[in-house]
Amino acid sequence: MDKSPELEQWVRRLFARFSSGDRASIAQLCSRQEGVLLLGTAPEEWLEGWNAIRQAHGTETPGMGGAHLHVGDLRAYVEGAVGWAVDRSALRLPNGTVLPMRHTLVLHREEDEWRIVYAPISFGVADEQALR
Repeated sequence: MDKSPELEQWVRRLFARFSSGDRASIAQLCSRQEGVLLLGTAPEEWLEGWNAIRQAHGTETPGMGGAHLHVGDLRAYVEGAVGWAVDRSALRLPNGTVLPMRHTLVLHREEDEWRIVYAPISFGVADEQALR
């Protein structure tokens, strides 16, 4: 596996689209092949298949209400037609609150374009707090 500056730039553009509220184009960045899966932080945010992703992300929400997603410790790798990236990102809310997040992206090169095939997003929570 090799580090991939190209894939790092791809993720930076993805985060910029999210921050601008361009949710419709985020759905366009996902694979249409069977098995694509996006997991959000809420229990109901389990989007399986491109149609479910398109329905959930098919509308624009300008600036996501003013929230911005910031790159933290981004790392990206490629092996053939498969790439993956991880980041300790941060979501800055309009009121100034910063929520540390973890992003993982598994991508597949399809027709010379990177497409998301799996993307779980999480908030790091201490075991003691999660087990309450």
